[in-house]
Parts: sequence; structure tokens; C-alpha cells
Amino acid sequence: MVSRKHDLAAEREQQRLAIVAEEAREQQIRESVDQALDQLRAYVAASSPTQAQTVAVVRLLCRVVIRLARLQLGKLDGTD
Repeated sequence: MVSRKHDLAAEREQQRLAIVAEEAREQQIRESVDQALDQLRAYVAASSPTQAQTVAVVRLLCRVVIRLARLQLGKLDGTD
């Protein structure tokens, strides 16, 4: 009986830790998207961006779309 209670407590703790880790990943994604918005605003404000800047922004947009999709789908496993 004691072992079963211990197993249940350990399982609940694992679930709690998984939730905390998922929430941390979600917050990290939100912060990275917020930073990307600042970079995108700077790009839009540039009068005539270079080709390198345009390529960098396209890559940034791809990463942002992937992160937003992960948030929407709840796929917070830590991979882009």
C-alpha cells in the first residue's frame, strides 16, 4: 500500500514537472516571437534593405511561423 502511494506521488510529481517544463517552453517561444517582431519592425522601417537583410528576414519569418504553429498546436516538445 505504501509503495502504491509512493508510486502515485512520484507519478503526480512527474506530471507536474512536465507541465512546468511545457509552460517554460511556451514562454520561451512567446519571448522569441516578441523579439522577432522587433527585428521585423526594424526591417520594415529600413528604406532599402540589402539582399542579405531580406534573406535574414525570410529565415526569421519561417522560424516565427513554425513557433506560432507549435504554440497553436500545443507541440511544445522543444524542437523547431
